[in-house]
Amino acid sequence: MPQVPRTRHSLILRLRNRSDADAWNQFVELYEPLVYRLMIKCGLQPTDAGDQTQEVMTSVAKAINRWNPDENRGKFRTWLYRISKNTLADYWKKLQRIPQAGLDSEFIRRAEDEQLDDQFDQAYRERVFVLAANKIKAKVSPKTWDAFWLSSMDQMPIGAIAEKLDLTPGNIYVAKSRVMKQLQDAVQMFLRTEVE
Repeated sequence: MPQVPRTRHSLILRLRNRSDADAWNQFVELYEPLVYRLMIKCGLQPTDAGDQTQEVMTSVAKAINRWNPDENRGKFRTWLYRISKNTLADYWKKLQRIPQAGLDSEFIRRAEDEQLDDQFDQAYRERVFVLAANKIKAKVSPKTWDAFWLSSMDQMPIGAIAEKLDLTPGNIYVAKSRVMKQLQDAVQMFLRTEVE
């Protein structure tokens, strides 16, 4: 199983400064989609999932000063995941107090599914890739990006890409190699600045 990127310690420390809008924007850009996806996987409707995701972000803002990197306590993402699950539990308790709402046992089963841990980490890996890819895409020409994407991600035959983009096969291989290297470097840079 590939190594899961870790959360940058420097970013977490910056979150303690409530006026550091850039740090909060980076945090939300990375984690809000993960928490939202978790809420959807647990059976919430999109509106409720959005509301509960905002609850999680608020809880993190209130508690970030208490989080410290500690091997015995686990990684940051585990802490965030726990906050997310606690937010869900509070939401269910509130639903149970509303007689009309009822609480579907399937809803509870989904939230207690142990595979959610792995899915949360997988969603994180995907999100890191998307952020790194967007960063690199903004740095290269559209044709270079398309050559990379079509050959690497869509696995289109080189001849078809050459015809579509009006490039030589050699140009496509070079573009693919350069973008792949930049993408790997972007992910490695991210990993070098991370902590559990």
